[in-house]
Amino acid sequence: MSYTNSEVISRFVDGKETGKSSYWSERGQYRLRIEDHRLVNYNTTIGFRLESYIIINNDSYSKTTSRHQNRLKECVRLSQYTGLLVPEEVLQVLEGNTIFTASVIEIILKEGEILK
Repeated sequence: MSYTNSEVISRFVDGKETGKSSYWSERGQYRLRIEDHRLVNYNTTIGFRLESYIIINNDSYSKTTSRHQNRLKECVRLSQYTGLLVPEEVLQVLEGNTIFTASVIEIILKEGEILK
């Protein structure tokens, strides 16, 4: 089942591990989608859930991606999660890991900026 982009973002913030928007036939993938703890726009992770945090990719991309990032920030502000803004390279480190120690979380907190 496909959702609107806003619905996919809301599902992600609500803790859902699946959800997708429109299909991009040229690439054979969904444009905005939830993959477990990640919110992915095309091939770029724009959000990552980790414990009580939603870590948000704060790098600039296209107007559409910026719109998704801003919607994600709005949803996180209204949620029980703490938003943490980080550059893409921090998210790239998270993507390859399945076990997060206290030291990894501490590093992320040092690299990021709390969403207000």
